[in-house]
Order: sequence, then C-alpha cells, then structure tokens
Amino acid sequence: MSVTPKISILSDQVINKIAAGEVVERPASVVKELVENAIDAKSDRIFVQIKRGGRESIVISDNGHGMTSQQAKLSLKRYATSKIKSEDDIEQITSLGFRGEALAAIASVSRLTLTTRSVYHDEGYYIKIEYGKTVESGPIGCPTGTSIEVSDLFYNVPARRKFLRAEQTEISHIKKTILTQALAKPAVAIKLHIDERKIHSLNSTTILSDRICALYQPAFLKQLVPINFKDKDISITGYIGLPQTARKDRADQFIFVNNRPAIAPVLHHALNECYHPLFGRGLFPAIFLFIQIDPRSIDVNVHPAKKEIRFKYPNKLRDTLIKAINKALLGVNDFSKKSTKISAQGQTLSTPKISKQKNLDRILDESRNKKIESQKLSNYEVNNTENLKDNKKNEAPWGWYRLVGQINDKYIILETQDGYALIEPQSAHERILYEKFMKAVKLKQALKQQLLTPETIEPSAMDADHVRQAIPLLNELGFDIAEFGGDSFVIDALPIWAGQQPINSLIINAARAVVESGKQAAIRESLAENVIRIACAGAVRSKAQLTSDKMDKLILELSETEMPYISPRGKPTVLFKSYTELDGFFKRNK
Repeated sequence: MSVTPKISILSDQVINKIAAGEVVERPASVVKELVENAIDAKSDRIFVQIKRGGRESIVISDNGHGMTSQQAKLSLKRYATSKIKSEDDIEQITSLGFRGEALAAIASVSRLTLTTRSVYHDEGYYIKIEYGKTVESGPIGCPTGTSIEVSDLFYNVPARRKFLRAEQTEISHIKKTILTQALAKPAVAIKLHIDERKIHSLNSTTILSDRICALYQPAFLKQLVPINFKDKDISITGYIGLPQTARKDRADQFIFVNNRPAIAPVLHHALNECYHPLFGRGLFPAIFLFIQIDPRSIDVNVHPAKKEIRFKYPNKLRDTLIKAINKALLGVNDFSKKSTKISAQGQTLSTPKISKQKNLDRILDESRNKKIESQKLSNYEVNNTENLKDNKKNEAPWGWYRLVGQINDKYIILETQDGYALIEPQSAHERILYEKFMKAVKLKQALKQQLLTPETIEPSAMDADHVRQAIPLLNELGFDIAEFGGDSFVIDALPIWAGQQPINSLIINAARAVVESGKQAAIRESLAENVIRIACAGAVRSKAQLTSDKMDKLILELSETEMPYISPRGKPTVLFKSYTELDGFFKRNK
C-alpha cells in the first residue's frame, strides 16, 4: 500500500535557492542585476571588476544615492524593493528592477558583501552574507553609493556550478552584458576590468553616436543610418546598419524599450521583414534602436530575469517599426552627406557633416563619356524598366574611375581618386538584377512571362478556397490566375521571379501564406527567396571574360543600386582600398 506524500512548506533557504535558479543563470546574470540596480540608484559612475570569469569574484561599485543600514538589511530580503508600492505600479514600470528578488537570490548562492552609504549620512554600513546567512554587519567608513562583492558563486550549488561554461565563454557573456547596458545608458560612465586588465573606460555622454564610437570604432558609425520616427504614442530613434554591418548572428542587434534591453519576437520579425529583401536569409545588420512607448502598454513581468517584453498592441508596434526602418533606409543615399545625431534620450541634436563618399557625378571622364549600348547581360534581365530608376545619388566609393581591366578572368579592377576597387562581377550582377526585380514588384509592375499554353490546376477543396481568396494579391505579384469552374483555375502567366518551380505547388503555397496572414507581407519572404534564385541564375558567371563596355555597364548599374556593397546572398561585391592604406602597408607614410 502506497503512502500519500506529505505536503510541507519549503524552508526559506530552499526557496531562495530555487528562485536563484530563475534569476541567476550565470555570472553575467549577476552583473546584469547589479548594474541595473546601480542605474536605478541614479548612479552616473559604475565600476565592474571581474576575476576568473566571475567564478572567483564580481565587484560592482556605484556612486548612486546609497542606502541606510535599515534599507541595506531589507534589500537582502525577498520581495523587498523601493521600485513599486502597489499593484497599480506594476502596470507602469519605469525602473529596470522592481521584483525585489535579485539580491536575495544572489546572496543565497554566493558569499556576498554589501557596503553602502546614503547621501544623507556621514557613515556607511556593511553586511556579509554566506549562502543566505548573515555572518557579519556593522558601520563602516565608505564613499556615498553602494559596492557589492560576490565571490564563490554557486559554491553551495555544485550542480549549477558544474554547468558553467569555460572561463572565456563566461567572460564573453559578461562583456555582452556590459556592452548592452552601456548602450542603454550612455549618460552613465562605466569601467570594466577583467582579471585586473582594463576592458572599457567609457565616459559619460549625452550623444548615442559617441557611445557607439567608443564601443566599436568611429568608422563603424559611417556604416549606420540614423532613424528618428514618431507615430502617435510610439517614438523610435537610434541607428540601423547598412549591409556592410551584416553578420551571421544578432550579436550587434540591440533593441531598448523605454531604455530597457528588450527581447520580443515581434520586433525581430519586423527587422527581418525590412532587411531580408535586401540581402537574403541568415544575415543580420547592426541595430541600435530605442523605442519609447506608454509603460501601460507593455508587460515586463513575464520572467523573473525580465528577459522578455510583451506588448499590448504588437501588430501596431510591428507596423510602426517597419515604417520607421523603411523610411530611414529610403534616405540611405543621403547619409553620405549628413548624419543625424541622436541623444541618449532619443532627441535629435544636430546634423553635422560626415566625411562623405563622392557621388558618381563624374563617373566617366570625357574620353569615355559615351552612351553605353544597351546590352543584355542575361536572359533574366528586366527590360523596359527605365521608369523604375530613382533619381537618387549614388553610393559607390568613387567619384570617377579608370577601368584597369579584368584579372584572373574574374575580378574587375578600377583606379579611383582615393584608391583602388576590386569588383566581383557575379555578385555585383546578382545585386543589380535582384533590385530590378524587387523594384518592379514594389511598383506593382511585376513582369510576367506568358505561358505558351495555359495551365490548369485542380487543388483540394480547402486549397481551392485559399487560391480563390488570394487571386487579387497573387495577380498583383505577377501571376495571371482566373477561376475555371468548380475548384479549377487557369494560369495564363507567371511572374518572372517564379523560375522553373512547379506551378501547382508554387500557387498553392503562396495562397496558403496569403490566407494565413491576410497580408502581402506573408509572402514577401518566399518572394524574396525566389527573386534571389532568379537573380543568381541569371547573373554573369564569375569566370566570364567581359568586354570593356560590359564592365562599364556593370559598374554603372552597380553604383545605382540601393546596396552596392553586398549581393542578395550576403556576399561582398566590392573590395575598396585607399591609397592611405597602401602607403601604410608599404611604410610610405613619411
């Protein structure tokens, strides 16, 4: 006969250990929680010291308002906080911390020493805790602010300590945490030392671009586009990257909602929708976005670690973000002439000049300023698209060039006023064709290819209903579909981007996507993928010998694209080296 297990209330010590597992995953979690507490305490200087990846010790000191002895004791209790007072406060949280769990959780799985002094007192107070139990406390002389030392993290939880990664891995996570907080709060000066080696010494600034330059390189800012957009109660500011910033992970993507680092699928989906048509799947540009929104319309109390944010109106936010990014990217060619500085509070400060890339106003000197004969470079080139050309300034890294020729039957080499450029013809042509296709679709001038004989499809009853609903949109995208009686449909033409795909599955899959979302956005991704395939299939081969006229035409058309530096598959198109770099290599600077 089995015995019914007895239900009992867990001890505070066990409860704290369980809670710690949710809040403190690794040393970087400790750094995040303590830095956020320092920011909430109105600190403008924070010093972070790490030893052995955080296993040995983590010390975080700030010059915030500090605490009294009584407040210090309370801060180490679970659910003790100064950030909220009532249930209503949860609905409009503006601080980074508010749950009152972090310090208690950290103290339960480490040796922790808290030293603090209130701005209203001449004497400080310290508390030493070992794995949740206070072992020592009393008055102490110390500067205003708070310092917390955490050592022997997870020593009393061997299972958790065993799952810590290699020291360098943990250091990498800590660096990313500091990087995120430094971007979120440029007005806070932050120092980071790891194993007594200075990693960061960031001065306080009111200008976001200054903080970006300090964390990356000044040249990196030239690869970013300022964004400054407001729509009713949503404000979006910051910087978004050009394709040159793309990498295969999201390591350089930072989104802040009400100055809080945010993880939200709806935001990443919006980014993908805007950028995927530019250079395809699997690449992610640099993003530094600050979204200001009514605190009552977001929920940051999703997880104890406050990793995820939920939105009351996600579709509204998604559409606004897409508008903001598209507007910023439309002005990408003007970025060579000016850049908008964004303050740490998201305000537009000024529009100073940045060293600009010269436009192709003089792309051909008089000796070659002849009209280039219109020649097809492939069977897939879009014809009769002169009306699709934008009158935008060009973004190529040269004002004029002299064509040197083609080397290795592959690379086109140019002499420019500032250095030399190597162009990979296949990737360059892919970019040219891709943008022509996409412009045609965007302007609802998607080119069709008539079928020699109309084709009939007879999908299942459910799929037939999907196709029936999607016909207007599919026809906008270049199909020519009409009902043929019952559940049959006749197809007279396909868009040029459709390629050689099976007609039946192509139409059914596209129709399903349309019906599932009710928006054209639903099939943009698959559309872009198909366009990429066609562009790649129709591009010149990398080993093709090109005439001077064909090379000139390729160079000119590449310079007129929105994103001349990268192919739709994410491959570079141009390698540019300045004479300054060459002089440095050959030690000819003096």
